[in-house]
Amino acid sequence: MKTVNLQKQKLGKLGENYAKSFLISQNYLIIKENFHARCGEIDIIAYDQAAKQLVFVEVKTRISFKFGSIEESITPLKIQKILKTIQKFFISGATHYFKDWRIDLIAVKLNSQSHLIDLQQFKSIFDG
Repeated sequence: MKTVNLQKQKLGKLGENYAKSFLISQNYLIIKENFHARCGEIDIIAYDQAAKQLVFVEVKTRISFKFGSIEESITPLKIQKILKTIQKFFISGATHYFKDWRIDLIAVKLNSQSHLIDLQQFKSIFDG
């Protein structure tokens, strides 16, 4: 079981690295990676300079789709955890000057050799 977890962690980290490179190429500033709170984790917190928004990015990485699409993995429960973690981020005083923010999903699809096949950004996946 630990081997599966370790492989999953490596896969997740690889996906996050692809997502971070993509965001930088799109002129985003990376503010924080892997923000942890008791209620959850935000993979990437970035600033979209064009939209002038703070962006909380959930990165989902897949090699196989036998358990459904990446987009289907963002359940209402997952959104609630993300929202609670965002609240903790703001409470922590990490930043008080961002008033406009959104939640994005970056879906990373890899082949069996962990090479990037596709990367898609879904902006504003939650409307409050």
